[in-house]
Amino acid sequence: MIRKLAVAIALCTLTFPALAQTPPPAAPAATPHSRPPGPDRATQKAAIARLGWMVGNWEGSGWIDTPSGRRSFRQTETVESRLSGDVIVVEGRGYAGTPEALMFNALAVISYDDTAGKYAFRSWTQGHFTNAEANVLNGPALRWSMTFPDASIRYTITQPEPGKWNEVGERTTDGGATWTQFFEMNLTKKP
Repeated sequence: MIRKLAVAIALCTLTFPALAQTPPPAAPAATPHSRPPGPDRATQKAAIARLGWMVGNWEGSGWIDTPSGRRSFRQTETVESRLSGDVIVVEGRGYAGTPEALMFNALAVISYDDTAGKYAFRSWTQGHFTNAEANVLNGPALRWSMTFPDASIRYTITQPEPGKWNEVGERTTDGGATWTQFFEMNLTKKP
């Protein structure tokens, strides 16, 4: 143990002075036709603001087709704008059964990459992580999708009227030639 500690101290002693003496790398020179390095915060905020209609607390019901048949559920969605408007955080909870119990809980973070010019939709549920493609559609609407080796899945969230949220889940196994709906929920914004 003492030998390992001595080796660690020796490595730190050798490494840190060398780092302290190395000058920091020079910042890349800006040209009249390039923007400075780093995110374009105004572009990011404007992109996330397009999802502002989703912010709030929502509740409603839905259904999902499973191998054992269609199941109904009650759903809540809590949507918040975070980091001064840089991201949207969504937490969804689905309840079913008698007595009612939590059957589904997911968390998603939506951001915008101004360099790539696209949205990112990252979600976590039941020990799994998903990095999905996301697009804001006219309407207002948000579509996020995932591609697997043998199928693709997409979810489209629309606002059919102010204070309403409709979300439809569809899958395809033929590269997008045909889509089959397997999920839908309809929510109302709570005051």
